[in-house]
Amino acid sequence: MPHWHALTSCITQQPGTISREERRRIRREDLPWRLQCFCMDEVTIRSARLPEDLDQICDLYAETVDWHAENWPADFRKVDTRGSVREGLSHADGKSGLHVLVAEADRGRLAGLVAGSIRPRSTQAIAPYDGPLMQVRDFVVVSASYRRRGIGAMLIGRLEQLAHQDGAVAITLHVHSQNETAGSFCQQQGFRPVQVETRKDITP
Repeated sequence: MPHWHALTSCITQQPGTISREERRRIRREDLPWRLQCFCMDEVTIRSARLPEDLDQICDLYAETVDWHAENWPADFRKVDTRGSVREGLSHADGKSGLHVLVAEADRGRLAGLVAGSIRPRSTQAIAPYDGPLMQVRDFVVVSASYRRRGIGAMLIGRLEQLAHQDGAVAITLHVHSQNETAGSFCQQQGFRPVQVETRKDITP
């Protein structure tokens, strides 16, 4: 039997509701309050320090990949991601448009991370946005022992600030279609589903 796979793509702000200038004004006025939320329960959101944080970042990605593979083995497999993570983050300095944020807990332990990169304005009809997008790379990662403490929301909130500073008009990310927890998280953070990617396996 063929296996159908769906991956939901989410995007934050719906175009046409308010002007781009109005969105920026609202966000600028909102920034001081939001910044106060970035440190709670001894967890601080900051930019990654590379290469000092790289080993812990690799561990967080490995934990997340393994978790996906255990829950959806038909769609994910356990692989050693350290090499690809190190290569992918080698230019993460903010100036290149790639931002890597980490949630630092007590004693320097990293509890979560998110990486986002700026994509230029799309010319495709499916993405009618007047400006560049901030695309979340892979996952919003929070270690199992630190989940349900608002860390994911803190990471996305800070990434949204950086996206505004870089001139982005929206943020995109992908979640697995059966990951109900991630889907609910997206909705709570203001994301909405806009596209479904399907897959049909044709090998025995």
